Amino acid sequence: MILHTFEENLVSLRIFSVLIAFLFSGQVSALESDRDQDINIESNSMIADDQSGITIYSGRVTIDQGTLHIDADEVRVISNATEVVQIIASMNADNNELAHYQQEADDNEGLVKAHARLITYFTQQERIHLAGSAFLEQTNDTFRGELLHYDVASGTVDLKGGTKENGGRVNVVLTPKSKK
Repeated sequence: MILHTFEENLVSLRIFSVLIAFLFSGQVSALESDRDQDINIESNSMIADDQSGITIYSGRVTIDQGTLHIDADEVRVISNATEVVQIIASMNADNNELAHYQQEADDNEGLVKAHARLITYFTQQERIHLAGSAFLEQTNDTFRGELLHYDVASGTVDLKGGTKENGGRVNVVLTPKSKK
C-alpha cells in the first residue's frame, strides 16, 4: 500500500467530489451549486492504494461539499483506471449508530436524508443500496426497511425486510402533493 499526501490525491478527490454530488440525485436532484464547492474530508486516517484503486478514509469520517454532508466510521472509494466505480460509507460493528447522508434538493423541496449501517453508491449503474436499518426521506416521503435499493436514473425504490421491531414489515409514508 502506498500512502499519499492530499496533493498527490487531488485528482482522486476531485473525481470523488463530482460523483458524491450526484448521490441521491434522481427524483430530487442535488443543488447544482454544490458541485462547484470545495470538498472537505476529515477522518482519523486516509490510505490510498494505487494498484487496487481503493482509497479508505477511517475514523469519524465527515464529508462536506456545499449542502452535502456524510458521516460514517469509514468511507471507501473504489476506482478503476479512469473513474470511481463505488463509494461505500459504513459503520463499525461495535458502533450502534448509522451512517448518514443528507443534501439540499435542487427544487426547494428540503433535505434528502438517508441513514443505514452501510450505504453503497454504484456510480456506473446509478444505483444506491442502503443496508441495515435503511431509511430514505425525500420531499417528506419516507421509506424504512432493512434493505433499500434505489435506482437513481428511473427513480425506482425497492424496499425489503423491515426490522424485527415491526415484525419484518417495511414502512412507507407518502405525503400528498398538496402537503409537500
